Amino acid sequence: WAARRAKEIVVDRWGHDIDSLTITSCDADTVFDRKYFSCLAYHFATNPERYRRFWQGPIMYYNNIWHVPAPLRLPHAIAGLNHLGRLSRTLLRNVFPQSTYSLSLRMAHEVDYWDPDIIPEDWHMFLKCYYSLGGTVEVDTMYTPIYMDGIRSRTYARTFVSYFEQARRHAWGCSDIPYAVQAVIDHPEIPLSARLRRLWALCESHFLWSTQWFLVTLGRVVPVLFVALGIADMPEWFRAVSHWLLAPCAATLLLIVFLDTIMRPPRPADFRWWHFPFQYVQWFGMAVITFFSSALPALDAQVRLALGKRLEYKVTEKA
Repeated sequence: WAARRAKEIVVDRWGHDIDSLTITSCDADTVFDRKYFSCLAYHFATNPERYRRFWQGPIMYYNNIWHVPAPLRLPHAIAGLNHLGRLSRTLLRNVFPQSTYSLSLRMAHEVDYWDPDIIPEDWHMFLKCYYSLGGTVEVDTMYTPIYMDGIRSRTYARTFVSYFEQARRHAWGCSDIPYAVQAVIDHPEIPLSARLRRLWALCESHFLWSTQWFLVTLGRVVPVLFVALGIADMPEWFRAVSHWLLAPCAATLLLIVFLDTIMRPPRPADFRWWHFPFQYVQWFGMAVITFFSSALPALDAQVRLALGKRLEYKVTEKA
């Protein structure tokens, strides 16, 4: 509704050229880098495919990071750096816009704007544009950070509930999978390889969201459990190989800790110094924290959807 109304006022009433306008979707707590819109204007003016592009900056949840409960600083940090990593990919790049992004008003008008009955509107809007416009739509990265609030509710306990509810709502995006499958069938004009790559990227993201915790965390435990229960024998190679399976994950985790440390805003004066060590202690609880903040809400959302249950949209409290 807002986008249509903006077009009526700015283009139809005031007479501005729709081909010269961009539109940005953002949340109420979004804080843009001071160069974001000048960078957007540059990319829009210089890209010959400007009417077939989304522009996305890396989202960091640093606005109030020092006042978010310590266990939730960890998933906020991982989410921001994971988003930056995805936007930085060049090989086999299949990026989707997320939360706060920009596009030309002309492209939004061509596809009849956002669908009002869709909860995960960002990925859905991209898929709608991608398939409606012949598979020529892509997401370009702008390295101008976008800062948002971490979740902080009225009480400590309520904050964890709000985070769970928001993560579950985000994971509801798996509802786009049948939409994308149908679009693959309905748009033979787009090369089959391009359609399948985009569908794979969508499915991979949602399937791994609900399963990767179990694969990574319990992957080494399950074979040992099977041996203890007499269900299977332990392969000779397993003990040697299993010690090294998570080595690449450990290196990546150390990099995340380092980057979060140097990128996070300075500690405010009202943050008690004896709380500071928890910034690093929390990482040792990563398995438990990520289970309740990521794996469980994703599993909840996908099971609800599979069983035909409803999901009520609940606005996330951010104090």
